[in-house]
Amino acid sequence: MINGADSAWLMMSSVLVLLMTLPALGFFYAGLVQAKNVLSVFIQCVALAGMISLLWFIAGYSLAFSGSGPWLGNMAAGFLANLTRGAVHPGTHVPESVYIMFQMTFAIITPALIIGAYVERIRFSAVLLFSGLWLFVVYVPVTHWIWGGGWLAQRGVLDFAGGIVVHVTAGVSALVVAWQLGPRRGFPHSVHPPHAPWMVMVGASLLSRPTPPTVDVSPSSQPSISATSPEPKATPIAVGAGQVGWVIQRADGSYAIEFAPVDQVCGADIRPDCSPLQPPSSGQLSLDVSPRAVVGSPSDTQVVVVASGSKAGG
Repeated sequence: MINGADSAWLMMSSVLVLLMTLPALGFFYAGLVQAKNVLSVFIQCVALAGMISLLWFIAGYSLAFSGSGPWLGNMAAGFLANLTRGAVHPGTHVPESVYIMFQMTFAIITPALIIGAYVERIRFSAVLLFSGLWLFVVYVPVTHWIWGGGWLAQRGVLDFAGGIVVHVTAGVSALVVAWQLGPRRGFPHSVHPPHAPWMVMVGASLLSRPTPPTVDVSPSSQPSISATSPEPKATPIAVGAGQVGWVIQRADGSYAIEFAPVDQVCGADIRPDCSPLQPPSSGQLSLDVSPRAVVGSPSDTQVVVVASGSKAGG
């Protein structure tokens, strides 16, 4: 049976996740590159959103959420075949069409996160080719393993906000891509600083603040998270703690503006582990992983980062 409140909440969460790609991620990366490459970053995000949307409807959703195989789904729902009006996604109270759209937004933002590993360094056609292949080789199988009832889900693995499906896959892939591309020309003697820190701040704010609604409605087939659980409260508390960590890093007022977005995003990444952590613990963890001290003058880029030994998913 379809629940109107659950459906409306999931649709709003879909809009917010898409907002985290367009324009949030675009602003975040565009501010870090040279001024001449700003438009290329935005067009990469826009093109990926369109291409991944089509691939998701053609085969991505079916391979991730159809069938009961431990490693990969099947093409039973390819091109959204057999999708009837009023169909409800198993284990939820939302229409299948809404669930498909919600999952599509995660499929869009995950390869877009990897843009930062090769930004300014590869051709536009290579971006599209890599992202399309990566969707089916990495993202779709891992999604099936955890959210589609695959072998990790059968072992009891839970992922309420993409700590494994989104963050781990994108992070590891970005490291591999950067390693394969090698250092930039002239690095580390010739480094181009971010041309627009304000754009990075805007992007980081949009990336971190819309997260609580996306946590409330789990992208897995597990029961929805209650509004009284720690998740909706822990995420904004962690983000706020990360921002405060930036403010108090130096008592003499020598703040480094380029590190404030890092603190915000570090705080937002508490959301995959909100379930086992209470709000005070999430705030302490976010404060611990924020940059504690800027070494030297405000123009220096060297930072002492104190990381907590606690679990920090994503």
